[in-house]
Amino acid sequence: MKSTALFLILLVTTSLVWADAQCASVSASAGDAQIQVAQSVFDGGLQELAIIHQAAGSNQKITRLSFAGSKQAGCHFPAIAVLKGGDWGWHVVWASSGNQGVFYARVDGEAWVSSLPKKLSPDVAELVTLKVVQGKLTITAKYPANLNLAEQQFVSEDEGRSWDSVSP
Repeated sequence: MKSTALFLILLVTTSLVWADAQCASVSASAGDAQIQVAQSVFDGGLQELAIIHQAAGSNQKITRLSFAGSKQAGCHFPAIAVLKGGDWGWHVVWASSGNQGVFYARVDGEAWVSSLPKKLSPDVAELVTLKVVQGKLTITAKYPANLNLAEQQFVSEDEGRSWDSVSP
């Protein structure tokens, strides 16, 4: 029975692979912890966005961030940004070509669970940034020139729980 359980754990652990080294990816660190946010392939061949956490002396923890999945080859997340959120975890923002839009999620740094992604824009940005400006969390989305869309900014005064669209 123990060998069967070990096999299942290994199967789940090894089913995650990076989709494409050319796709957008972001790395960050806080203390002895390292994270990477990138497109990954999950069971069934679904390509999704994931955050991988590795602390010194511990196992990797994988949290799936997107849930729109695509089985088609290619980079489905053209822009990604991540920022440490106080002592509780991480802020993550990304653009999705598969699910059409700019999304935001909070990732708990203890339990490694994510909030449901919040769709901030229906358009696919080519660049997203995430920073704190005057105590407010600010996301900036820049769109490809062929879309003829102005840069957008989204501001949160409550650490990403709610968002307002503002003029840059």
